[in-house]
Amino acid sequence: MTGSIPVGIFCLANRVADGRRISRLGRAKSVRLRNFE
Repeated sequence: MTGSIPVGIFCLANRVADGRRISRLGRAKSVRLRNFE
């Protein structure tokens, strides 16, 4: 059981990192669209 705990934390960390990347890309795209308008 002790081996599964670090794996879960690692997976959560990866999900958070992916979420931040997606949000950054989304913000960048929205800013670009606003600038074009």
